[in-house]
Amino acid sequence: MTINTDKVQAVLENADRLFSQREVEQALDRLASDIKQTLGDQDPLVLCVMTGGLVPAGELFTRLDFPVQLDYLHATRYQGTVGGNKLKWITAPSQPLNGRTVLVVDDILDEGLTLAAILDYCREQGASAVYSAVLVEKIHDRKTDG
Repeated sequence: MTINTDKVQAVLENADRLFSQREVEQALDRLASDIKQTLGDQDPLVLCVMTGGLVPAGELFTRLDFPVQLDYLHATRYQGTVGGNKLKWITAPSQPLNGRTVLVVDDILDEGLTLAAILDYCREQGASAVYSAVLVEKIHDRKTDG
């Protein structure tokens, strides 16, 4: 998919801002606090879901004041379209998940199909506990179970 400056400008001009920068910062602060309370003594492996989870994971990292290990994965259902049912793995985590507490970080929870498949993958790889953190959850009735 090719994006040019004119397309980006058109999107920005027609977009509605849903949250202010301050609201986003406050949400990240709350999320980091919740993560610390739950995982602060577990040396978790934090998996950033590329590419959407890159900014939230980076912002969270600056707020987490306990030992964590960072890795990433890239799995998508979108492949340049609005949606799709088949999960495509582009990059699996490089760190072993077996016996680890894993936190998966992404930007938006839409229907939950991609995130559910990623969480299942982590469990299948032997993670001892699997958690997820997303910055925004879309409100609609198309969520998947799990």
